[in-house]
Amino acid sequence: MADRIDRVGNILILSPLETAGADNARVHFTSPADVAVFVTNNPAERVRFLDNALQSWPAWTTILTTKAQPFADVTDIDLEAAPLDIAILDKGVSMTELGETLVRVLDEQQTSNSRLTVGFDILSELLRLFDTETAFKFVHVLNSRLANMDALTHYYLNPNAQPESEINVLKELFDLQIRAKGSRFRTV
Repeated sequence: MADRIDRVGNILILSPLETAGADNARVHFTSPADVAVFVTNNPAERVRFLDNALQSWPAWTTILTTKAQPFADVTDIDLEAAPLDIAILDKGVSMTELGETLVRVLDEQQTSNSRLTVGFDILSELLRLFDTETAFKFVHVLNSRLANMDALTHYYLNPNAQPESEINVLKELFDLQIRAKGSRFRTV
């Protein structure tokens, strides 16, 4: 699927977050990356995913989260040996601050030939906290900035938690939209 957009651009994955479909999409979009960033409220699950699902971690991984102790229950992975940074954001972080932090992290890690991927797990939460128009503007601006960095961004949206009208409005922001269920992806 990522080859359809030459591994640069943005993809909307319609799938509940913690499912085989979402994990298979994460493997597909993260495995070729040199630098991976995850914006998530499930940091422990993302490091378990990296450790279990990929043959090897990307050369560098950063997780942005609002969890105060993101890896308190992760005892089965040697996080000290992993190429991992964590950025703990204030729970009241604005969308503008989130976008600026994400771009700053990528600027710090990017080299001229590194392949960047961004897994964005919190789109459903942004839609819950803000109106559709505000979330739309945020994603539009973020997509533009990440496209300038040649990043492959994969946004996860639970289609069961959003009205179809919101999903239809957001779809136009993405280069590719897929439904991920189990090991199968289907374009929308």
